[in-house]
Amino acid sequence: ALNHDQISEGFPNLFVGTIAVISFILYFTNQRIALKERITVLMLTILFAFIMVFEPLNTLFHGGREPIWFPTRYSFVISFFALYIGYQDFRLRSKYRVQFIYPATFITIAFITFLVAIQNDHTYLRLPYITIHALTMIGLLLCLLLFQYNTKLSTIFILGITAIELAANTSGNLSAYIFTNTTVYQNGVNDLTTVINELKAKENDFYRIEKTFGRSINDAMQYDFNGVQHFNSTVEYDVANFMQAVGVANQDHVIAYDSPTPLVDMLLGIHYFIDADIDQYDYEAYL
Repeated sequence: ALNHDQISEGFPNLFVGTIAVISFILYFTNQRIALKERITVLMLTILFAFIMVFEPLNTLFHGGREPIWFPTRYSFVISFFALYIGYQDFRLRSKYRVQFIYPATFITIAFITFLVAIQNDHTYLRLPYITIHALTMIGLLLCLLLFQYNTKLSTIFILGITAIELAANTSGNLSAYIFTNTTVYQNGVNDLTTVINELKAKENDFYRIEKTFGRSINDAMQYDFNGVQHFNSTVEYDVANFMQAVGVANQDHVIAYDSPTPLVDMLLGIHYFIDADIDQYDYEAYL
């Protein structure tokens, strides 16, 4: 369930696989785990949920700054927490009682029906992936019923179903992005790296390099040179305000040096600009 809007300002990016979710829920019913420990885990779960929806705490967990794109970037911590708790239940459970499986099946059917009903109102919900999720849930529940009769075979089926689910999720997430052809991208990287290395060999003092073409705002980080253009969710406001005061455009944590002047070039120590024929990736540096 991912698209452009979800990347920019959507829900927390949480995914651990269906078997981990089932095991996480069943953890709280596992009598082999101390009640005190289960209560502690429940409190931590509620705390994590509260952090994700309460904006001041959410901002605090982003270093005190509101993130630009990719919200709740700490969600990988919550995913790891859910995986660990689900593993504890799976490790300590020898069988899955039918009275737990039947309610889980009913909840699964209700949840899938709900997703199908609302998918037209939410573009990030796509029917093929809902179908895969439904089949995954049903297959895993059947495997859990088989678990107490043939643990080895059941485990193999669980691994297989989970691998397919993970592959489908990866494919769905990657389809939300637009990628450059690998050959075109690598040729551009190699040519630009060559030009930058030639410039580095000319001077040992501190200076900056900028570009007259748009490739990436953070090219200076990728190609290891001192630049001006930059994108960062935690950019210092004093820096942004200074750049704006000297006439450098900046907006939404983006500093874009697209209108150079000799005076600002001198002030910022820009010694070279790199020009390019984007179609041919033919780069040329000039003073």
